[in-house]
Amino acid sequence: MATITLNELSSYNNGKLVCRTFNLTDEDTFNEEVNEWLAELTESTGQLCEEWIIGDSDGIPSNYLSDYSLSNEFWEWLNVDLPDDIKLAGIDCEIAVENIEEAYQGTYDSDEDFAQELAESIGAISGTEIWPHTCVDWEWAARELMYDYCESDGHYFRML
Repeated sequence: MATITLNELSSYNNGKLVCRTFNLTDEDTFNEEVNEWLAELTESTGQLCEEWIIGDSDGIPSNYLSDYSLSNEFWEWLNVDLPDDIKLAGIDCEIAVENIEEAYQGTYDSDEDFAQELAESIGAISGTEIWPHTCVDWEWAARELMYDYCESDGHYFRML
């Protein structure tokens, strides 16, 4: 689960850490919990507390974070129904968040394995041949195929 630790900004600027860690499940819940936290701090300290700075995070891609905000695109990323490692690989391949599920092709040990599996799945070869199947230069085939695909950490994506 993704988490974020926020520091109340005026306390932070005065050298005092007043922080809270939030589990990130959805944007509305996050905003509600942050507003409640800041209201509680305002009430308990008598000082207006309305701003925060990010102190730490876990499970959030760095391109969705700045010191003072969490990108709206993060919430789209969070709702993609794939494991985090696949979503991170998609982001690494510069696949738009809304296209990661559609572009994802699977996990393979090498470009050559991916090329052979794809050739078999589209019926270009049956996979049962001995010859000429054993004579295909899968390295070359993979090199040609990868113009239209991207790989990150063994995860393959079709470029849309």
